[in-house]
Order: sequence, then C-alpha cells, then structure tokens
Amino acid sequence: MLKTKKFGKCRRHSAMSFICAVFCVSLFCANHAQARQIGAAQLEQLTQKYARQSSTELRELLSIPNDAHFAEHVAQNVAYMEKAFQKRGFKTTVLPSNGPPLLLAESAVTNPKRTVLIYLQIDGQPVDSTKWFQESPYKPVLKKRIENGDWQQIEWQNLQGEIDPDWRIFARSASDAKGPVQMFLTALDIFHAEKLQRTYSIKVIMDFEEEQGSPNLPVAVEKYRDKLAADMLLIFDGPRHISNRPSLTFGARGIATITLTVFGPRVPQHSGHYGNYAPNPAYRLARLLASMEDDSGRVVIPGFYDGIEIDQRTRKILALVPDD
Repeated sequence: MLKTKKFGKCRRHSAMSFICAVFCVSLFCANHAQARQIGAAQLEQLTQKYARQSSTELRELLSIPNDAHFAEHVAQNVAYMEKAFQKRGFKTTVLPSNGPPLLLAESAVTNPKRTVLIYLQIDGQPVDSTKWFQESPYKPVLKKRIENGDWQQIEWQNLQGEIDPDWRIFARSASDAKGPVQMFLTALDIFHAEKLQRTYSIKVIMDFEEEQGSPNLPVAVEKYRDKLAADMLLIFDGPRHISNRPSLTFGARGIATITLTVFGPRVPQHSGHYGNYAPNPAYRLARLLASMEDDSGRVVIPGFYDGIEIDQRTRKILALVPDD
C-alpha cells in the first residue's frame, strides 16, 4: 500500500505544494523509461506552470462546507466531486452506505498493466469559526507571514505574479484533505494537457466521513469489494514529513481499540469523609494505562509484539529516512 503524506494539517496549504500532484504524473507515466525522464527539474517546471490555474479550483473546493454531521454538506461535496471527475472523463457512481455515501470514479485504459485504487478524503473536522482570524473558515484566504510571526491576508491577485512558496492558503481542510484532492485533479489535468499516456486504469474512492473515523467504510468496502478490486492502493492522507519533502509510505499503521469500564462509587464522595479508602475510578484508570508501557514507550502488554520482526535490511531502509 502506498500512502502520500500531506503538506500540513487542517488550516494551511502551501501555495506551491502542487509538486505532489505532479509526482503522480511520474508515477503513472506510460512506461518506465518515460517515468525516469520526468526528474525533479521537470516536476518543478510543471508545478510552476499549473499551480495558478489549479489554485482557482482549489478555492472553489475549499468554499464548500464539509462537516459530515450535516447531510447538506455531504450532498454539496458529492455533487462537486462528481462534476470534477466527470469533467476529466471519469465514470462516477454514488455508492450508498449506512451513513454518508461513497463516491467511486473510474477511468479505464485499453489492456491496462495494473489497476490502482486511490483513496481520497473529502470531509473536514467540525470547526469553531470564532477561532479563525478571517471572515469564515469556508471562505479561503491567502496570507503571508509578517515580521512579528503573525499571518497577514493578501489579495488573491498576487498569485498572478511571482509566487512566494511560503505563502499559505487558510481554510478548513486546506491540507486535510482537500488540498491533496486538488493536487490529484491537477495531475490528471497535466496528463491531458501534456498528452501523456497511462498504462494504468484508475479507480478513485471518496470518503465523506473520515474525520468521524469512517464508521461505515468497512461494511461498504465488503459490500462493494468487486467494484473496488485493484492491484494496489494509494492513500492521499497523512502528515507531512518534517523535511517538508513529498514522500511515499509503503504500508500504514493499523489501529486497535478497546473499551475499558472502571467501577467505583455511583455518586461523588466527599474527600474529607472518604478520601484514600473509597476507590477512585480516575486513579485506577490512570494506573492501568501507565502500566501498559515502560518509560521508553515500549508496550509491555504480554504478546503485543508477537509476530513482528524487522530484519537488518529493513532497519537500514528505515535509517535512511531523514527523521529528527
């Protein structure tokens, strides 16, 4: 599984981080020889060439409210994404689920070597508009950092001139994760405009409740497994690397959850009367959680690491990642 890492979290989107989209161009090039020809310099040229026109569409996408708690928000985003992919020659299908629907977009080629399934997240976290220093979280603005470290709003027309890569677009979901969605759409546009040929068929599945934990996604994946069948999965989600370089992660962490119930008094107990000997559920839970790992962060639950082996070759690869 491949996983792209985003350039930021929630609010800000680098005005020049369309390099991720262009990276997809090299990933899906017609053949390996052509892919090798698209190096860093050409990626940067394509980024500069298409960033401005892509930013206009990004503003439109960011202007659509996307809190999955509201059915009208979901409906607006589903409709927008249907049109966006249909405009690029994709066949789209709305897949009903037990909650918000999924949207499947497909673009097949003749005699494909592979079929790649791409996961895109569309929704954003609930937002407190009073914490935003702009008219609305759903009205994107362009800002630059000033001497005192604050961000100052500037006019969008600045994007028509020389672009400072340190400018930022502030809006809900600018990078988590409508920015990556627009990057992918831009990559498709570059493919068409540059007359590049794909040997891969593409399927895109869009999730409209990821920020709620995608509670209905597992059942939907089982239900639509034939429609989603592919040779590989590419996920456009995850934090940026500290180096701020575009990155691919081969594999993703899983998640395990449990529900713990700690019993104690049914009503509050006066500490002066019952302190020290009446059981306090908060302390018991704190001790239980603290007992699950040692001071270095290693989990000490028996059997937790059973079946997990990292050989020396893999350790060398991990050591090449420029982590701080």
